[in-house]
Amino acid sequence: MSKVKGIALVQILIITAILSTVALYITKTARQQVKMAHWAMDKSQARVMAHSARAEILFELLTNTWKEQDDTQNMLLSKWNFYGKSFQLKDGIDIQIQDQAGLINLHYPKGDMVSKRLQYAGINSAEARRISAVLRDWQDSDIISSRHGGEHRDIGRNGPMPDLREWLHQQTLSDEQFESIKDDFSLAGVGHLNLLNSSFELLAALTSVGVAREIIQRREAGELNRQVMTQITGLVQDEDIFYAPSNKQQITITAQYGEARIRQKFMVELSPYYESGNTPYNIMQNQGG
Repeated sequence: MSKVKGIALVQILIITAILSTVALYITKTARQQVKMAHWAMDKSQARVMAHSARAEILFELLTNTWKEQDDTQNMLLSKWNFYGKSFQLKDGIDIQIQDQAGLINLHYPKGDMVSKRLQYAGINSAEARRISAVLRDWQDSDIISSRHGGEHRDIGRNGPMPDLREWLHQQTLSDEQFESIKDDFSLAGVGHLNLLNSSFELLAALTSVGVAREIIQRREAGELNRQVMTQITGLVQDEDIFYAPSNKQQITITAQYGEARIRQKFMVELSPYYESGNTPYNIMQNQGG
């Protein structure tokens, strides 16, 4: 009898252990599911916030002058800028707007701007000229090699690059070099360069470090305009440099709600004075959730 009771006790202990393990598993799974449900709700709310911010930005871009306005109660107009500096629209919403005219047009680079930006990144002048020449040969429609160019390789698109990372396929830049310069180039096809909305690195490459610092300082103080820029740099407006924003803007929206964080980036072409039958804006590129 004692032996039977002992076996029964062992069986009861084994069953209890199994039931406890199952209960712990169910509890852990339930907690994970609750956490995932909360995260899904947070992500949905973050998307709603990003969608609302997107609509607000597009409306203001189509109906207002593109400059900071200190004498307004509109939170967006009082904070926005067009040189890629992040600003907070409201709690949980951060915005960046980059005027594509503030970047070098990689499809049709002006003069030696590409070479100067490469040299500022630490690439020697001869190699910078070669990289710039290969870039032109890669995209032009002929098979004639320019000086220092690369048509002789029998490679190239012979047309405009559709993606900035295609530059790496030309085997002239390392990944590290590309990452250090890519934010100063655009494929949006803007015909002029607007230094009012350029980065410190690009300003320093095209002028000097001292001039670039003065420009940034005046810009942060709200004192930078066409006249001041011309006085500081000595660069007058021409077909290559024109101190006015383009109608192509890259907008990045970062929305944070609870545990969820989403990032949306899109390129928009704006036509505030559109004619009947055309849309007032065109989304050229769209990335992120």
